[in-house]
Amino acid sequence: MRKISNESSSSVREIKLFLCGEGTTDFGSEGDPDGPLQVVLLRTLQEVAAEELSFPDISVSLHSKYVASRRKKDSSRAIGRGMRFGAFKDQEEPRDMACAFAYEVREGCLGFFHSDVDFTHGADRQGTEKRKLVYDSIKKGIHKAGCWDRCRPVVPMPRTEAWLIYLADPNLTQSRMGQMKGNDKAADKNNPKRLLAQLWPGDKHERIVKTQGNFNYERLKQLEDFRQLDNDIRELLGNLGVSCREQD
Repeated sequence: MRKISNESSSSVREIKLFLCGEGTTDFGSEGDPDGPLQVVLLRTLQEVAAEELSFPDISVSLHSKYVASRRKKDSSRAIGRGMRFGAFKDQEEPRDMACAFAYEVREGCLGFFHSDVDFTHGADRQGTEKRKLVYDSIKKGIHKAGCWDRCRPVVPMPRTEAWLIYLADPNLTQSRMGQMKGNDKAADKNNPKRLLAQLWPGDKHERIVKTQGNFNYERLKQLEDFRQLDNDIRELLGNLGVSCREQD
């Protein structure tokens, strides 16, 4: 179980995380403790803590992790009545699944529901407006559960690999990132999944190590979708009584 903390004070506040992701490559699984997106979330929390003078000393630990799956073979991987495998079928599915997940997040804890922008197919996978559809659908589900004070969406554009290749290749520009597609069949030059395999070859565990070693908070904040996550984290911490400055 990973923890981040500021040990400069004898008074340490513990914050427990509930995570839900599309698959084990993002967050890992119950028996597999890590995933690249989990590293990004924990490091972002750490960076926010480091730059906030009013931030109390904290320890952040993983409490529960879910892999949303539509398969019923392993009930431990199901999120209540919201189960998933593969791309979202429609705009309502992320809402319903996020609602089921949010019910699991206890008061005083933080929950993050992750999805790539891929609940539709072909050209519809592209564009900021499609990301907004996914984000807003998840947001509606969290509100339905009455848990917006402690849960937020995590929606990389167009998928998690885009954040990782932006860390892996310092020559990538924001405009170049806007050309990336979520479709697995996209040409290599615009396919985040294939580009990441070229930049960071190896298995998931090697990718976790590289995410840790190459994590650059300031660089990721150049991306609009990451800035939204950053501000959401600040709002969540504020709801827990932590005073954080909202980022531009």
